[in-house]
Amino acid sequence: MYKVMRLAFLLSLAMVLQQGCRRDSSSTETQTALASATDALGRTISVREYPRRIVSMAPSNTEILLSLGLRENLVGVTDFYGDVEKVRGVPRVGGYTNPSVERIVALKPDIVFAARGNPRDVIAQLRHHGVPVFCLDTRSVSQLLSDVETVGRLTGVSDPANRLTAAIREEMQRIREKVDALNENDRPSVLWVGQEEPLRTAGPGSLVHELIIIAGGNNVARNERDAWPSLSLEKLVLADPNVVILGEDKYKESPDKVRDTLSRFRRHPVWQNVSAVREGRVHAIPTDLLGQPSPAFIVGLKELARRLHPNLFPEVDGTNRGDGKEDAK
Repeated sequence: MYKVMRLAFLLSLAMVLQQGCRRDSSSTETQTALASATDALGRTISVREYPRRIVSMAPSNTEILLSLGLRENLVGVTDFYGDVEKVRGVPRVGGYTNPSVERIVALKPDIVFAARGNPRDVIAQLRHHGVPVFCLDTRSVSQLLSDVETVGRLTGVSDPANRLTAAIREEMQRIREKVDALNENDRPSVLWVGQEEPLRTAGPGSLVHELIIIAGGNNVARNERDAWPSLSLEKLVLADPNVVILGEDKYKESPDKVRDTLSRFRRHPVWQNVSAVREGRVHAIPTDLLGQPSPAFIVGLKELARRLHPNLFPEVDGTNRGDGKEDAK
């Protein structure tokens, strides 16, 4: 289902991004800096020739680069990426937390896009080898859109990047127009489950937290101190969420697993006391759509808004989509 949703979103942007693979015209005609930007670690990168060989050290960065039409420039990606077909044939450089300096250097990249979770010593070693590294640290929607535009500038596709972020902003505005008029009582409490055992969720300072608010919900973990806190079963019962969103990859493209989980929750001595479980409002939205800082978040946001407010977004009625409502009878 979500592959279809992602494809539909990308197709809807095709007209917007039809010139996305064209580089800015002055790409190699001058030795003056074509673009420059300061990364999350305070390092400024100046580009004198737009990069032809790019390595991504995070799945979110890979998604950004793909969304900007830079698939042919990708010469290295991390071992894990949600849609294998989209990066088939691209060399792997190791994991998100343990990328290989040797593999990356051997690929002779013109630029490496790193992320907050990559080891600092790896970034330092790459720079020691003369490899330009630009580190992203995305913690909000506005910062994400700014990052997309920055990557676009550094890679010579500024216009497509700006059109993409403009299209995303328009989609977000449509959602806001529908949910902003809601009373507080009409905003369901939401628990996002990034990991079931032990139970981990998204707190303030996380992208998921912001998306829940934009979609017209209240995050049950809004008062937690950490962006990615653990939640005790006692707190779960006290929070009593109206909606539970399952984010683990095991639910991807598997409605049966969502139904099985709902059935298991209904037999669980603690989960069975949660309103979302009793009412069958347990849904799965993959983390690469809701939580990963990439342009694909707009697909997850739209689905979240539909799950929280089916009356406002009647194009999804909640049936036959693995939301467990079939089990509620």
